[in-house]
Amino acid sequence: MLGLGAFLYVIFISVAWIMTIYTLNFYYLSYQSQHNIIHQKRKGKISLQGDSTTHDNLPVVTVQLPIYNEKYVAARLIDAVCLLDYPKDKLEIQILDDSDDETFELIKLMVNQLKLGGVNIHHIHRSSGRPGYKAGALKAGMKYAKGEFIAIFDADFVPAPCFLKKTIGYFVDPKIGLVQCKWVT
Repeated sequence: MLGLGAFLYVIFISVAWIMTIYTLNFYYLSYQSQHNIIHQKRKGKISLQGDSTTHDNLPVVTVQLPIYNEKYVAARLIDAVCLLDYPKDKLEIQILDDSDDETFELIKLMVNQLKLGGVNIHHIHRSSGRPGYKAGALKAGMKYAKGEFIAIFDADFVPAPCFLKKTIGYFVDPKIGLVQCKWVT
């Protein structure tokens, strides 16, 4: 019986050391993330310089909104994206609508009104089923996208007006190919 007790003691000590190392690594990574000087220097290198009329250095951005039967949140999302603080001639909005309920008509009416108001917005509806589901809708929208960058928002997300201006600056670094942001309440 002594051998079993010694064996369990060794297992216990080994697991304790592994957990301690894991925890220390977590704290180290958290510290590095909070004090990343390179991140702070890169942040916002591309921005509007001076007044809002000087925006030649900003790239064209396509915002894709994949929607499927989201009648209760679709209007809120579309309104929020139209309020993005980004030059209107550098912003393209694609609503990738696979809806088969009254959401389709709601979006169609909104898009027609927004187009009359000068918003560069497109309603892309796939009526031949939903091949590929959300990924299929995004792929279908890519065929028509004119932007150098793509921003994708789910139907339950409402971006802040400053979202694009805050995130597009990270792409100054040629090693950056994707920026994923956290939700803020």
